Order: sequence, then structure tokens, then C-alpha cells
Amino acid sequence: MALQLGIDHGSIATRRIAVDSRKGTVVTLAPSSRPSQVVLAAPAAGLTFRALSFPFADRRRLEAMVATELEHSLAFPPNEAVWDFVARPPVEHGDNVYAVACPRETLAQVLTGAGDVTPTVVDAEAFAYVRVLAIAGVRNALTVDFGATHSTFCSIREGHLEYVRVLLSGGNDLDTRLAEQRHVSATAARTARDERGIELTEVRDFFERLLNHALLPTEPPETPIYVTGGLGQCKGLLEWLGKRLARAALPMPVPAPLDPFTDVVAYGMALWGTQGGAGVNLHQQSARQPIATRIAVLIAIMLVLLSADVVLHRIILAREIAQCNTAIRVIAKQAVPDANLGSLSELESVAQERQGKQGKGHDMEAILLGTSKALKAAEKRAGSTDVHILDLSVSVAGLRLRGDAGDYPVIEALKKALATRFNSDVNLSTNNVGNRKGFEMSLTAP
Repeated sequence: MALQLGIDHGSIATRRIAVDSRKGTVVTLAPSSRPSQVVLAAPAAGLTFRALSFPFADRRRLEAMVATELEHSLAFPPNEAVWDFVARPPVEHGDNVYAVACPRETLAQVLTGAGDVTPTVVDAEAFAYVRVLAIAGVRNALTVDFGATHSTFCSIREGHLEYVRVLLSGGNDLDTRLAEQRHVSATAARTARDERGIELTEVRDFFERLLNHALLPTEPPETPIYVTGGLGQCKGLLEWLGKRLARAALPMPVPAPLDPFTDVVAYGMALWGTQGGAGVNLHQQSARQPIATRIAVLIAIMLVLLSADVVLHRIILAREIAQCNTAIRVIAKQAVPDANLGSLSELESVAQERQGKQGKGHDMEAILLGTSKALKAAEKRAGSTDVHILDLSVSVAGLRLRGDAGDYPVIEALKKALATRFNSDVNLSTNNVGNRKGFEMSLTAP
């Protein structure tokens, strides 16, 4: 029997659950048993999640691009980051990668929760919910884990993690507030919460605030919400939650004798790599080189991506386009040390210089030059420079660029400027990226 051990080191207790990895069934772990895999949960409160979109599925190419994306978006230094990702089919906004990162110091703290065993995998606890639901045959759901120190809200679509939001408020916070508002001890507050639950105004207000701050995505009413966590056992919570969200509110589906409120994360960890699917492994990825030391390799891979669309009947231009790609990236690295393409206007002089030396501009140079001029025109028209180009793909077939801006007017201005500059229709799609406006544009180049 191939055993896998899942560990959930919580603030109140540590749960350990073993499964037969071939069948996904829960088993009793004898003292002499040696699990083939030990999977430790990393609490969502210490992790950073990113949903990313790339036009390919190759694992090695995705790894390179994810490293570049994370370098510019993490709230901690890239050379201190531990990260991994799962690839998935594109969802509503075209995302096909879900990345997870944390500082190395956070990973070291998580590893102390393994106790007397050595973990082979450290996975984000959010993927435990995905696996537990997958084993139960549920592919679309909202989940919420009301824990002692934090509450984790997730959206799962077609069996893949779509959304994670962590609020640093849980059962301990509720008990403290209840004690203060009722002028009783923490023990008395806990007793009142256990005995009366949701009928207490303070308890209802607490859960109401959590839901308001969770910013749950809109889901069809037939999509249920599954509840777990110690605070999820609050008397009357499931009924209140079902009415509040106009959908079925249910305990997480786990096999007997497991508890749907306390055993879910450990059980989900034990299912890592089984029928329920995989997740990330931050422990394995801790051996990666820091992101910053990988930039040269990443740029080389990006050069391939930029010239990959060259068609056979224009093969003569391939070498010239590749040379121009190299020049673009080298100057981008010099002009923008963080390896972001920036506003592109810094690269205009490079295109002009190459055109002057060679006597005739190449297709890519003309597109680069035109794009930078269009961007400057858009910034002037919108009266804003708060626009960033995050990804530029140029080929003889056309142009595709992706970025974000502070507001929609500058995006519309850029669309009009590109259409004017290249005398071509511009396809535009937008979406919200945090407090910024993401966009993607494509057009057929002359």
C-alpha cells in the first residue's frame, strides 16, 4: 500500500491524515508505517497568489514567463521568493496559470509545523479544497474556511482554483470582539458563541463584515458554497449563509470518520497527486535560483516567443527579426533595470539607430517605432502616463500587446493611436487587475 500523509499545522491543533494514494481512501497510519509522501499545508495567509495568462502550455516556457511576471509583482524582494505554479485550461479571463509565492522565511516557519517528519511537499492549503471537492465529484463551488486566525474564501471552476481571498480575521477575533461588546471574559464570550451562535447580533455582524470584505465573484445560484474550519461549526451559520448568498451552504464533503470542519485541509494535503489532482510544491522549488539570477535565461526564452510567429514564406526576414528582438531586449534591460518593457518610448532611439545604420527599416523596427509613438500620443491625449506595457509580441503577422493602466481613458487613447498609426482595426479586451485596468490589444500590421 502506497501511503501519503497530509499535515495541517493549525494555530490550535495539528491534524494528520493518511490515504492510500492509489485509491484515495483514508487509512489508519500505524506507528511503523513509512509514508511514501508527506505533504504539509502552507496557510493561505502567508502566501501570494497570482492568476496569469500566456499563449502557450509548455511547462518550461511557462516557468520562464512566470518568473518574469512574479519579479515585477511581488511585495517582497524576488531573490527571497519561493514559488511554484499549476497550469490549467484558460478560464473566463484567459488565465491558464495559477502561481503561488512566499518569502523563504515564511517557508522555513511553515516547515517547523511538520514536527518529527520531513515533508516532501509543501502545498498551499487552498488546493486542499479543490482536491477534496474533486474526489466528491464537485467541479464548481465557492468555499470558505473560517479558521481561528484567518478566513479563506475560494472560487473553484471546472475543477481549478480561480480565486483566493484571505481575511486576517477568524474565531479568535470574533471571541475578542464579543467579549469587549458584552463586557465578559473571553471564556464566557466563547461559551455564548457556541450556545447561541448566529442568533447573537454581534456574531451576525461579524460574518456580515467578512462576506462584504471577501468580494466573492459572481457565481450562478446553483453553485453551492462549502464551509469548513472550526468557526464554520457556529450554530445556525450554514442556514444563515445559505439565505444570505441565495445558494446551498453545506459542510465540506469528506468521508467518514473525518470531520468536515477540522479535517479538510489535512485530508486534502494527503490527496496531493492522487485522483484529486496536484497543487504546488514550494518545498521542492525552494532550491530554485533566485528570480533575479535567471533574467538572462528568461530573456533568451522570450526572444523565441517574440519571433515564433514568423511564417515560412517570409523566412528570409527571420534572421533580421531575431537580431532586432535581441536589440530590443538588450536595450530594454539597460533602460528598464527591472526587465519590464516599460513605456516603450525608451526604445524608440534604438529602432531609429538601426534603421539609420542599415539604410532601410525592417518590419519589426517599424512596428516598434510606430508602437512607441502611438503610446506617447495616447499619453498626451489622455493626459496620463500611468500605462505600462507588460508583454509585446511582434511578428510579420501583426502585433499583440498586453498591459495595465490606471484608468480606461488612456487605454482607449492608445487603441485610437495604434489604429491611426498602423491604419488598422485594433481588437481590445479589458479586465480589472486589482485596482488597475488590464488590457490586451491586437492588430494586423502593415
